Amino acid sequence: MTTIVVPVIGTGRGRVNIQRRKMIERIVQSFVDGSRVTPFAKGLSIVIHPVDAEKSEISLFQIKDHLSKNIDP
Repeated sequence: MTTIVVPVIGTGRGRVNIQRRKMIERIVQSFVDGSRVTPFAKGLSIVIHPVDAEKSEISLFQIKDHLSKNIDP
């Protein structure tokens, strides 16, 4: 198995009308849900350009906290 790498794109000038933080949460939730059915990857890496992270004030700690509260083990 390998690690899946997902860049967060399309939430700025693209036509996806969703905040980056919410998009990251959905990506992780989708990965977790899929892994429950059949493990398909060793891990998940989400890539955010540093400028985008700073501009959007993305806190990976807040995302981690949100996900740990909302994802059932």
